Amino acid sequence: MHRSREFKALKYQSLKGFSDYQIKKHHEIVYADHVKRLNAIENKIDSLNASQHSLPQDLWEVKIEEVAEKNAVKLHEAYFAEMGAGTNIPVGEIAKMIKDDFGSYDAWKKEFMAAAFASRGWVVLAYDLDDNKLVNYLVDLSQLGGVWNAVIILAIDCSEHSYAFEGKPDHQKYVEAFMKNIDWDYVNLEAHQYGIIDRRKNSNRLKL
Repeated sequence: MHRSREFKALKYQSLKGFSDYQIKKHHEIVYADHVKRLNAIENKIDSLNASQHSLPQDLWEVKIEEVAEKNAVKLHEAYFAEMGAGTNIPVGEIAKMIKDDFGSYDAWKKEFMAAAFASRGWVVLAYDLDDNKLVNYLVDLSQLGGVWNAVIILAIDCSEHSYAFEGKPDHQKYVEAFMKNIDWDYVNLEAHQYGIIDRRKNSNRLKL
């Protein structure tokens, strides 16, 4: 049985370079709709599993929808949580990992932003648990392009709904504003909570 997924509130009301309307509508319409759809899909899965008359085709269709909606919910929750009024340049262990894996913060930022300018869906800075390194992944559709055994560290929504709620859409301006609003204190805390920092340290010890 699935548990109903809760709608997560924002930890801020405004961000530099974002209109309050833009943030509110993205959160309360787009993200909220994904949460509602995911709960409805998982309720349907429970009903199909309990039924004596459901067909494999019925489950196939709804399980595909489940992947798309669950990824959309997880990505949106990461996106909204990682922005805020914290430190807006990498600090701590994440800063060191970015330098080790990309050569420098500027090199990582250049690749991440280039991917974000090109993407029609998402760009994710993830930690690959098998390779024990940070990687930028471009994901055009939430049900396609994700990599197994990779943990979200940072995610930017590049869909037009992220920056086209009012006025003329400006993808480049939006990406630049996002970069200035990353709360790296939160990103560091999240990496610690997911065990990424300890995993990286243990991996480095094994190389010695």
